[in-house]
Amino acid sequence: MALIVLMGSTAALGQSTATKNLTLSATLSSQCRVAAASSGAINVAFGTYAAFSPSAVTASAVTINFECTRNLGATPSFGWDALGGATSGEGVLAGLRYALTATNGTRTNGAAPVLGTAGDIGTPDTYPVTVNASMPAGQAGTGPSGAASATRTLTVTF
Repeated sequence: MALIVLMGSTAALGQSTATKNLTLSATLSSQCRVAAASSGAINVAFGTYAAFSPSAVTASAVTINFECTRNLGATPSFGWDALGGATSGEGVLAGLRYALTATNGTRTNGAAPVLGTAGDIGTPDTYPVTVNASMPAGQAGTGPSGAASATRTLTVTF
């Protein structure tokens, strides 16, 4: 009678393994976008300005959040659309001069994806930009009483 002993090794059965390294590459096109929470209509409301008001009128500040590629390292700069040749954020509404300013808030760092967490894609860096608007005191305005509006475009460059 013959005794056959099986070993727990695949090598004993004539199998072997081979390895090969793979080089992975990707080209990232970094960008920023308006965050979903800031994507709707944004209204800067001065309220009622009484002609020859002895006090300046300031609109409530609005904050627009921009989401950007993580670790972009850039500081946002701002530009306003050209209105009457001015790109400084100044304009006239109902014959009343106004000024718009935009300032950077503190960046919130995003998080890289967590491996082992299904579907986790990480989060972007978030840059808040606060827009302030004011109208100087003592202005006469133009035309009859009533509401006026204009659309301005803020371009943020990273």
